[in-house]
Amino acid sequence: MLPPKLTFHNSEFALNTIRERWPTILSQLVDSIYRNRETYYADAHQDISDNLKELTRHICHLRYDIMTNKPVTFLSFPLLGSAEMELWERLLSDFGVKLERSDDMKPEGSHLCWYDLPWLFAECYLYRRIVDVVAQSGLNDFDPFYLKKQHSFKNAGSFISSILFCLSKLPDLSTEQAFNFFLNAALWANEFDLSLHPDGNFQLTGFDKISDFIKCVEKQIVVNDGDAIHRFCINFLDLMSLKDSNRKLRVAVILDNSGPELVADLCFAEYFVASHIAEYVSFHGKSIPWFVSDVTGKDFDWLMNINSLELVFNNDSYKHLLTKWSEVWRKRIQDGSFHFRTSYFWTTPCTYDEMESVDSALYQDLSKNYDLIIFKGDLNYRKLLGDRQWKPGNPEDKINAFRRVQIGRPPSCTCSENFGDLKPGEPITNCSCGPLVVALRVAKSDIAVGVDHDLLTELQNKTKHWWTIGKYGFIQVVSPIVFGAS
Repeated sequence: MLPPKLTFHNSEFALNTIRERWPTILSQLVDSIYRNRETYYADAHQDISDNLKELTRHICHLRYDIMTNKPVTFLSFPLLGSAEMELWERLLSDFGVKLERSDDMKPEGSHLCWYDLPWLFAECYLYRRIVDVVAQSGLNDFDPFYLKKQHSFKNAGSFISSILFCLSKLPDLSTEQAFNFFLNAALWANEFDLSLHPDGNFQLTGFDKISDFIKCVEKQIVVNDGDAIHRFCINFLDLMSLKDSNRKLRVAVILDNSGPELVADLCFAEYFVASHIAEYVSFHGKSIPWFVSDVTGKDFDWLMNINSLELVFNNDSYKHLLTKWSEVWRKRIQDGSFHFRTSYFWTTPCTYDEMESVDSALYQDLSKNYDLIIFKGDLNYRKLLGDRQWKPGNPEDKINAFRRVQIGRPPSCTCSENFGDLKPGEPITNCSCGPLVVALRVAKSDIAVGVDHDLLTELQNKTKHWWTIGKYGFIQVVSPIVFGAS
C-alpha cells in the first residue's frame, strides 16, 4: 500500500503554497510585466502593449481563481505538440474536469476545483496555465520570468565569481577535493530558486577558500552519499581499464534553476570532462517557462553567449572569468562534450515512475545512453518519490519509494543479492546493470526518505519545518540500491 499523495489537506506547506506563495508569485509577475513593458516593447521590435495588457488580465484572473478556489478548466493551446496536449486532457479528464476555457466564467453544477487537486499536479498545472495564457495573449515565445531570472543572475555575482575562480584552479586541486567541491557547489546552488524565494533574497554568497565553503555547508547536509558517487566513478573507470577500453562516463544532468545554479552545474560538468572522467555531459532543460526560474533553452543560450551581451559586471575579474568560461562551454557544445536537450515530459505533472509509459523514448535514452544521471532540485526529487507522504526516517519507505524509479535497472539485476556488507537501502557502486541515479536537492517541500533516525529527531527538535525552509541538502543515490536478500 502506497502512502497518499501530498495535497492541500494533508500538507501544511502545500496549503501555505496555494494560499500565500502562488498569489505572491502571480502578483509579482503582473508587476514585473508592467514595470518592464518598455524593455519588452524594444525586444519585440513591435507594439505589443495590448498583448501585455491582455496577459496581465489573464494572470490576475488566474490568481483570483486560485484564491477563491474556482473550478479547474482544460488547457487551450498545444504548445509542445499533440502528445503533450492529449496527455493533459486525459489527466484532467481522469480527475473529473469538465469545463473548457470558454466556459470558466459561468460554471454550472459541481466541478473539480483547485483545492481538490493533488499538490504536485496543481503546481504543474499552474505553470502550464501561465504559458497557456501567454499564448492566448498572442505572445507565443514570450517568457514572463526571463528578466527576473537575469536579475537573479546579476545579484548572485559574488557566488558565481567564487565558483568560477575555483574552476580556474582545477589543475591545483586533488581529485577528491575537486569532486567534493563541485558536487557541493552544484547542490547548494539549488538554493537559488525563485519559486521559493520570489523576492530574490538568498543566503548563499561568495567565498574565498574552498575549505571555507565546505565547512559552511557540510553541517547542513541531511543525506550525504557523496563518497558512494565518487566511488562509483572510480569503479567505472577501473572497470573500463580492465577491459582495455578508453570509454569514459556518459553523464546526464536533469536541470533545475537557471542563473547561478546553471553556472554551478556547468562547472561540475567541466570538472567531469576536463578531468577525463566523462566523455560528455548532456543537460536536460525545460521546453517552456517553468516554476519561475527553471532552465529553458533560451536561458542556456543566454549564458553560453553572455560575452556578447550588455551586462553590468561587478568587476573586471568577474567579467573575465564569465566570458572565459562561457567561451570554453560554447566550444564544448561545438565539439559534442556538452549537449542541451528538452522533452515535453519534464513539464508534465507525471512522476518518474510513469516515465517509461508516458515517454518511452526519453526513458530508453536515459537508460541506455548514460552511466550517471543527476536529478537537480526539489521538483525532480518530489517526482522521483511520487510526491507521497513517505516517512523520512523509515528505511522501508526509502526502499519502497526508490524501488519504483530504478531507471534502466532491469528486473533481472541480481546485484541486490550479492551486496556483501551493504545494508538494505544502501547504494551499489559497482553495478553494471544500469546507470547510477543521483538526486541533488536543497529541501523545499515536506517530502524525504533515507534520513538517519537520530538526525531526524535533532532536525525536528530545531523546527518541524526543517524540510521546507531551503536550508538542508540531500546528496542521495536513488538507483541502484540494495533491496535486501531475496
